[in-house]
Amino acid sequence: MRFIAGIAVVVPIMVVLWVLVGGPRPEPAAQVAARHAVDSLTRARLAALEQGDVAAWGAALRPDVLLLGDDVDPARTGREDAIAEMRRELGPTIPGGVERVTVGATRRGRLAWAAAELDHRAADDSLARPLRQTAAYLLRDDEWRVLIENHSQGPTWEEIKARAARGFPAPVALAAPQGRDAERLAKRFRRALAHFGRMRPDRQAIAVGPSRSDLAVGDSAVSVMVADWERRLGAPRLATDGLSTWVPRRTGVGWVVAHLEVSPPDWGGITLPLRFTGVYRERGEDGWGLVLAHLSVGVPDDLEPVAEAAR
Repeated sequence: MRFIAGIAVVVPIMVVLWVLVGGPRPEPAAQVAARHAVDSLTRARLAALEQGDVAAWGAALRPDVLLLGDDVDPARTGREDAIAEMRRELGPTIPGGVERVTVGATRRGRLAWAAAELDHRAADDSLARPLRQTAAYLLRDDEWRVLIENHSQGPTWEEIKARAARGFPAPVALAAPQGRDAERLAKRFRRALAHFGRMRPDRQAIAVGPSRSDLAVGDSAVSVMVADWERRLGAPRLATDGLSTWVPRRTGVGWVVAHLEVSPPDWGGITLPLRFTGVYRERGEDGWGLVLAHLSVGVPDDLEPVAEAAR
């Protein structure tokens, strides 16, 4: 009886402690406002692309924005280069309607990140394929500005395997990290890459993967999906000259772009090149929390016939 009485006293105390220390906390007003604002802005920017209004899409870009796409030379740094690249990209393709937008934000509401799923079709409607867009937004002077934006197509795993068997072009070398904060973030990423399947994301983290079905929201779901990536693809290796990081001054935010290589266990020795894009928020000295992850595979122009053959 004493044992039972003791449990009756201890359990409620443990529950209270869990709620106070580790349980879910209500979102502050600033966090809620940030999520709503970035959700609306993301939809408006993508609607502008659908209408061919690249200037409206690019109005929210920071001067030092990084834009990434599927091509061999994936990076466009700076607002003007990003806008010019998007104008070129809109030539043969027409972004379709937005199917879903998912947004996360910090409790102070100064940083937010979003993932959107869209239809993506050829200008003659000959082929439709999902398109994923991820972006990180910083609030400065009451305006949200895009720090990094990534667009990738969403092929099936069968399409990816079929294209990998033919080989992918070698990725371009990435710029080395510059500055103490960028070097700290690069060091942090290298350590995390050694234990990729056990990566610890932020509570409101969002992750997008190589195939059209890969989207996870929240730390638990992201952790499960990252572990599944490693199980399916094998342990990732960092390619030569394949890591770049950037931490803008006085932002507490940084991004990582890494060229990875994997050898999926059941693909007969095929090497698959991948690009990992991660957005991190600073958490004290040498502490970085992953808030947005985008793992993608390059989709060359000849994927269309490969996709048809795979079907």
